Amino acid sequence: MLVITILGKFISAAIIVAYLTMSGCRGEAYDRWETSNSTFKLRVTAYHEEVPFFMPGAFLVCESAPVNSESWRTFLTFHFDDPIEVPKDRFHLVNERVAYAYSNDNVFVTNDSGTTWQSGNTRALGGVKSVRIEADGTGRLQVEGCFKSNEPCVVTTLTTSDFGKIWIRED
Repeated sequence: MLVITILGKFISAAIIVAYLTMSGCRGEAYDRWETSNSTFKLRVTAYHEEVPFFMPGAFLVCESAPVNSESWRTFLTFHFDDPIEVPKDRFHLVNERVAYAYSNDNVFVTNDSGTTWQSGNTRALGGVKSVRIEADGTGRLQVEGCFKSNEPCVVTTLTTSDFGKIWIRED
């Protein structure tokens, strides 16, 4: 009887560890959106998350490619706790070289027609509310931070002049 009890506890502990450490895998695609201009294109695909032990979420995979090519390069993968539709309003082609995308906590910009993407490193500033980046590299970012539970959230505006590499708080 003691062996069965110990074995049962071991199996229970193994299941709990697997549940807590298992990350989901990308499953079947369920939504896709594409946009393009004359030099490059963006594609965002939503995939179901496959997990055996708990409710699955979704992955959004963001890719770019030259307009006459099928050589897609992934520049960003998001994970969401729930399956969502592709948030088309978060992806913007500014001109033939500049585009940007943003998540709840970061901004990603290309100024070479989608060949490379750079992160604006805005995670510590709060949740991204809105972004606008211009063809000349200037831009505005609004983030909302709720830093203390007993104080209201604060919306802060930041500006950039280098395609979002550095964001400076507006006074």
